[in-house]
Amino acid sequence: MAAGPPAPMEGRVNWQERLEYGFQQRHGGPLEDQNNAPPQQFIMGRWETYAEEERRHAAHQHNLRLQNDAQRQIDHDRETLQHQARMAELQRQREMEALQHQAQQDELQRQQQHQRDMEALEHQNNVAQQQQMDQQAEAERTQEAINNNQALAALPKACRPYHDPTQRFSMGPMSVKCPHCHALHFKSERLTNSSNIRPRFGICCLQGQIQLPPFSEPPQLLRQLLTSSTPRARNFRERIRQYNCAFAFTSVAVKVDEAILNGARAGPYSFKIHGGLYHSMGTLHPQEGRRPSYAQLYIYDEQAALAARNIHNPNLNHALMADLQDMLIANNPLVPLYKQAYQIMQETPPELQDNVRVSIVMQPGDDPRRYNLPTANDVAAIIPGSGEEDVNEHRGIILRHKNGGLKTISHLNLLYSPLHYVMLFPKGDHGWHTKIDIVQPEGGSARSKYVSQRCYYAFRLHPRPMEPSDLFRGGRLFQQYIVDAWASIEQSELNWVRHNQKTIRADLYDGLRDALRGVQGVDLGQMGKRIVLPASHPGSARHMYQLFQDSMAIARHCGKPDIFLTMTANPNWAEVQDNLLPYEPDDDDPDQREKNQTASDRPDIVARVFAQKIKAMLKDIKDGVFGDVHGYVFTVEFQKRGLPHIHLLIFLGDLTRSAMPLMLTPSSPLRSLTLWLIPCCMRPSQSA
Repeated sequence: MAAGPPAPMEGRVNWQERLEYGFQQRHGGPLEDQNNAPPQQFIMGRWETYAEEERRHAAHQHNLRLQNDAQRQIDHDRETLQHQARMAELQRQREMEALQHQAQQDELQRQQQHQRDMEALEHQNNVAQQQQMDQQAEAERTQEAINNNQALAALPKACRPYHDPTQRFSMGPMSVKCPHCHALHFKSERLTNSSNIRPRFGICCLQGQIQLPPFSEPPQLLRQLLTSSTPRARNFRERIRQYNCAFAFTSVAVKVDEAILNGARAGPYSFKIHGGLYHSMGTLHPQEGRRPSYAQLYIYDEQAALAARNIHNPNLNHALMADLQDMLIANNPLVPLYKQAYQIMQETPPELQDNVRVSIVMQPGDDPRRYNLPTANDVAAIIPGSGEEDVNEHRGIILRHKNGGLKTISHLNLLYSPLHYVMLFPKGDHGWHTKIDIVQPEGGSARSKYVSQRCYYAFRLHPRPMEPSDLFRGGRLFQQYIVDAWASIEQSELNWVRHNQKTIRADLYDGLRDALRGVQGVDLGQMGKRIVLPASHPGSARHMYQLFQDSMAIARHCGKPDIFLTMTANPNWAEVQDNLLPYEPDDDDPDQREKNQTASDRPDIVARVFAQKIKAMLKDIKDGVFGDVHGYVFTVEFQKRGLPHIHLLIFLGDLTRSAMPLMLTPSSPLRSLTLWLIPCCMRPSQSA
């Protein structure tokens, strides 16, 4: 806005100063200097002039003020108009900006709405497409599942995908009693021609043909040691073989695998031997320079005998040794027999004592089926002599005074087991012998007149609820007793083969004859043996070669085997654990380590359970668990730690065999299949 003329200065006019100023302008000097007395007319005229000027000046001032006010009003009005114009312009600009902003917002909202609509439409399209794809995939999966189910339905059960079974295979409890001898069995052990309602069993007593009285009840001390959980009883059971050897009448000649016996490897205890097993007995009088041992200690003073036993066994409990010695002296009838025999030898003339011999034999009139407590006056007779008398080696025990060294006792003697296993038979219960009569069945005839050795031990190794169970509580000694029984049976069979070469027609084995006929300078020691073991003897070279030839014939007929299966006995099987005998709790030891037996204490249960599981497994294989099976070959072996296992080769049929590669192709959904093994039982190496 343009600035106007400067506003006049308001105020009162100083006329004195104006007069002086006007006078000086006209006369060229101050008012006082003009003769120091200005005329009155001049003054008055000046006053009038000055008053007029003042009036003009006031009028001018008034005009100026009016002009200024008018100018200010004009300027104010102009400024107001300009301000109003600017405000209007600003308002218009704001309205334009608001309209532009609104238009932009509307455009943005329209674009966003359009984008949302497009996204919603795209999402709907995607959802519809995804639903279509899902439906298509579901249809494909359904079709694939249908195809797989159809394919799986055509597959053998063992070739299908593995799923944990809802129920494990179980043989049931070992609670079925034999109707003849009351031995406890699993139901699967029944004869095939018997029913589930009335099962019959043949392995225990040949359906009543074998009837043996139970063993005698053990002394109370031995019963407590075998059934209690006290530290003393546990220590006795851990060293029961050493305690038994300390009080045995005979020694055992055998090569024992000490690496297995001493537990060098982890696993259950196992008694393993190499070669034959024999019981030996020395003279009743120890050789010079040697300490007495075994039966020699029973003819000594009790305290001296106990001291000798403690010297031989410093790691055993000496107090328990004294108690066991008193128990055997009070209960074992063989102790007075040996003392009486030694007394008879001492009563002979001194010149005959070195070669004198005494035989302990069964009385000729005794019933060999009687198993009551033997005494010197009832069961046995002592016959002194030189040893040349006609005494059956299987019925008598020949005792020598000084000369003769170690002599082997016949394994067919009825005192073979009680002379050594004094902790299993503390009352001298007789073992097996050759004259145990068999019971003839009604309406038929028995296969033999006497009880065989194998049938005797099969009868004894079946527990019965009404008979003492102390034999099965022997632990490691019981395991040795079973091995000893097997070695005795094997020796009997070898002896029969040795003495029946004509019966088995050994002259038909022409290998030696052909070798001598076709080879010059042959070493006969390398070409043949005098005793021929037939193929019917398990474990012989001809038996193994015959099995090998049978297996090769099966492989030649069926082709290469398709499945190699191995199953090992598990000591934690429920059928094994449920039949282990319990121990009585120890009130003084709440933290007792053992409450039941271990599987190594009952090899009979492990073998029976494993045999039945093999039987069940082979039945499932025959029923088609692997498909069409044309044949199989298997062998049963025992591990170094004593547990059995089976190696089985299975020959599948052509259809099943042709389908096996398809099941293992990379694109096949069955590639990840795992062949499941049913829990399944002991039989010699066989082929089928």
